Amino acid sequence: MVDHRQRGGGAPRRPSTDVAVVDVLLGVGDARRILPAIGTAVQRGRPSARFRSDMFARASHTPLVIEFMAGFHHFTGSAWRPVAPLTRQPVDLNGVTLFVPDRSELIAILTAFARPKDLKRARLLEAG
Repeated sequence: MVDHRQRGGGAPRRPSTDVAVVDVLLGVGDARRILPAIGTAVQRGRPSARFRSDMFARASHTPLVIEFMAGFHHFTGSAWRPVAPLTRQPVDLNGVTLFVPDRSELIAILTAFARPKDLKRARLLEAG
């Protein structure tokens, strides 16, 4: 399991944005195929009190830091629950199609996390 607290270290210059990290949720099998193909190594660690994943990797050689979490779980106060979005919407990012949960599901996920930064994002999504 991996600690999802903020990590330090040098990084390339990044665009000005409120988003510091892009989180990618994926299955363990997908992570085993994709991460080596993009030159991103799985990191060892321990779970935090609120989040854990079976596999974790961090790509910091990109314009934004990308954190890959396979088998991602959130502690709800009584049990660990998998975070596995049920909806998918395609988003084009410079000619690359990414899939994200629909707005209402993303708001629900962020609200369940209950961290100030997640609640702020949820409010921005509700307003937008």
